Amino acid sequence: AGGMTMYGIPKYRLPLDSIQKQVDYIMSIGVNIHFNTKVGKDISFKEIYENNDAVFMGVGFPKAWTLGIEGEDAKGSMQAVNFLHMINSGENVEVGNKVAVVGGGNVAIDAARVSRRLGADVTILYRRRVQDMPADWEEIEGAEDEGVHIEPQAIPIKIHTDDKGNVKAIEYLKAEMVQSEEGGRPRPVAIEGSNTIMEVTAVMAAIGQQGDYDFIDKEYADQIKIERGRFVVDKNQQTTLPKLFAGGDAANRTADAISAIADGFRACKAIDKMLVG
Repeated sequence: AGGMTMYGIPKYRLPLDSIQKQVDYIMSIGVNIHFNTKVGKDISFKEIYENNDAVFMGVGFPKAWTLGIEGEDAKGSMQAVNFLHMINSGENVEVGNKVAVVGGGNVAIDAARVSRRLGADVTILYRRRVQDMPADWEEIEGAEDEGVHIEPQAIPIKIHTDDKGNVKAIEYLKAEMVQSEEGGRPRPVAIEGSNTIMEVTAVMAAIGQQGDYDFIDKEYADQIKIERGRFVVDKNQQTTLPKLFAGGDAANRTADAISAIADGFRACKAIDKMLVG
């Protein structure tokens, strides 16, 4: 229990015992948690919805985007969110001595800093400029202070492997920033012939995540309005399906823990008013 705050945020940013105390507390006041239960497999969404007076969806954005390049299935190539989950679960993850992290958000920074703590030299490859990185600036500075190298305007095109299928190197093209005619932010355009091959022992992809709502039965899914991969909710976090509320990444573009907590408080108040008056 604990979700992404327990398994997706590194210990140096959020000690796990503080989350466990919250989980222990809600269980002590009578909240039932069904462990190892997958909705859509062990129990249907329909059963949950029909047997409860209100349902809150805090399912996050669990499905990571892939790089879509050759060699991505090599041994040593992984999703950054999975890497962080394994580390926080206490698993022994071998990343070798040189890691490339692809992406510019907080997940990329987290994966890079954790890899440094495992003793690896780390390079972050980001397709735009450093000032364009969506990660919190203090996190970027923290990573650089710890020895993480950021290679901006770098577009990965291939992961090279050895004869055993292990990651050996990552190849990328340098990019130039081109101003769009519409006046929007500059976009990266690969520079032909700028191929660079960097030897690495692991590659981590952190280019974004998306929701996965396949577990919702069609009769209910047809009634739920979703825009750009997120549930559309009102000021009380209520979706377009009666009794169903949602919060966190699945309903909030802010995509941070404190906003998810605030969503939960709003939904709680609305559900209490709906049920009790």
